[in-house]
Amino acid sequence: MSLAAASVLDERQVIFCTRILNTFADAFSRLKTGFNWKQDMAKKRITVVDGPDRGMTFSLEDGQTLIVGKGQPHEAGLSDEYTVSEHCKLSMTDGHVIIRDLGSTTGTSVNGNRITESELTNNDEFSLGITRLRIEDYVSSGYTIGLDRSALEAHLQARQSGNEPAPATSAASETLPPTAPPERLANVPYQLVVIKGPDQGKTFAVQEGQDIVIGRGKDATLQVTDPRTSRQHCLIEVRSGQIQVLDAGGSGGTHVNSRSVSRHNLSPGDRIGIGDSEIRLETADGTGPADPASPAADSAAKPTAAGKDYFDLVGQKVHNYQVEREIARGNSGVIFKCRDTEKNRDIALKVLWPELSTDSEAVQRFVRAMKTMFPVRHENLVRIYNAGRSEKYVWVALEYVEGESLDRVIQRIGTVGMLDWEYSFRVAVQISRALVAAYEHNIIHRNITPESILIRSSDKTAKLGDMMLAKALESSQSEQLTKPGQVIGDMAYAPPERTDSGGEIDCRSDIYSLGATVYSLIAGRSPFESTSLPELISSIRTEKPVAPKEFQLSIHGMFEGAVLRMLEKRPKDRFETPIELLKDLERIGKFVGIDC
Repeated sequence: MSLAAASVLDERQVIFCTRILNTFADAFSRLKTGFNWKQDMAKKRITVVDGPDRGMTFSLEDGQTLIVGKGQPHEAGLSDEYTVSEHCKLSMTDGHVIIRDLGSTTGTSVNGNRITESELTNNDEFSLGITRLRIEDYVSSGYTIGLDRSALEAHLQARQSGNEPAPATSAASETLPPTAPPERLANVPYQLVVIKGPDQGKTFAVQEGQDIVIGRGKDATLQVTDPRTSRQHCLIEVRSGQIQVLDAGGSGGTHVNSRSVSRHNLSPGDRIGIGDSEIRLETADGTGPADPASPAADSAAKPTAAGKDYFDLVGQKVHNYQVEREIARGNSGVIFKCRDTEKNRDIALKVLWPELSTDSEAVQRFVRAMKTMFPVRHENLVRIYNAGRSEKYVWVALEYVEGESLDRVIQRIGTVGMLDWEYSFRVAVQISRALVAAYEHNIIHRNITPESILIRSSDKTAKLGDMMLAKALESSQSEQLTKPGQVIGDMAYAPPERTDSGGEIDCRSDIYSLGATVYSLIAGRSPFESTSLPELISSIRTEKPVAPKEFQLSIHGMFEGAVLRMLEKRPKDRFETPIELLKDLERIGKFVGIDC
């Protein structure tokens, strides 16, 4: 190559590189002017990445101090029962964030190391109780997401003063396609209905001129209990027959019909997604476009002629029970919190799937089985008050337990190894006592799983529910109530003899299932796992479970031995009765100094 040619080539390379650098500089300059860089960088976003409030987010600004702990009245308030009200303190000065433990019993850790005081940097994680949080710049990839709390308050104040604010947007929202021109909705009353999440069934009337703040904060207009929503998650504006939703900086964003939005014009049937909840806009009479993607359209929940969910019972009365809200949907039916108008007490009402109500023989068998449990009372058993059929609904009235099921506990903390084996031991002892009470009445549970055990929030008492339910539902009709995925889920806790149609079921079968449930609390997973039912059954019959010590090194050998004995393949190799099991566990508790 000649010297002249090389010189031309070098000049072209310089020009090319210069253009590239200028392009980046120009893009950076335009990006920087899109928001107040200095102001936003002096603000941190803290997100709960694990624990009861997972998904919750709050901010920390320069010069601000926050006390983090259980029940705090501000954004840093947690629901974690293993924290104290003043657990740790966060303070930010000149961009430096300091965390200080406030003498809590369980302590505060940063990146796995227990601290008294430490400086936090971006992406550091700190833990208190069973809650893990992460700190990062409030700006992520150069964009502030949605409206923050101060922007939302300013927006609402402008509304109240009569000064209509300009549509609130963020840098992120500017990249979205513009919302279609709003259409004036029909002049009929509308309502917001929670169709998914902890508040399922809750409704809220929508009125002209209204601003509806949705979130879990006490100042929210429509307050939800979903821990994965922010205290002020989104805003609904109702103006001139138009209804719009605005994201208010809620953790995880705001979605309409599964699409992330900053501002969106709503139509009847639209679903607003926040956290783990979905809220649908409907006309007040419940009519409107069908919503095949909602839980109400699940094949198991048969619609009535009016197009409503079979279980649309909130506000209605079943027998003596005024239905207040839906609690959960399980394998056998839907559970509601109700008020017993005769006994003046709260109860849990389980309404079975509609297939059962068409079989009169199955209904009679169910009611007889439930009545068998009426005289059985024990602190560790969920008491059965009544059972029957009212019009088309087959139901059982149960003791109301304020708390959560063990499957939620396992999902939340078992998989990350944060459960101490002593917690599992206490559950094993308490449910063994429940099995002794059932054994003394010649009653076998038949289907103990984490879903059937509740932990009461007030004192962490374990209570076994669904007694006699498996026996009551033994019929060709009721077998159709369980979906394939649910079969696999339950089968993971089934003893080998239950996988054989000719296998004999007795109290030792319950001992195995309890052992499998306790194993899950220790390991964060069931003893055997598979997405294939035949493979799962084969493992249950032939394979040995991994030793619990592989998951928790600190577990006491005597307790590990008891769990493995509960999981023996042959019933004769397990504990003979719940009485023998309880005696052995109590002996272990006395030896290691655990009071149950």
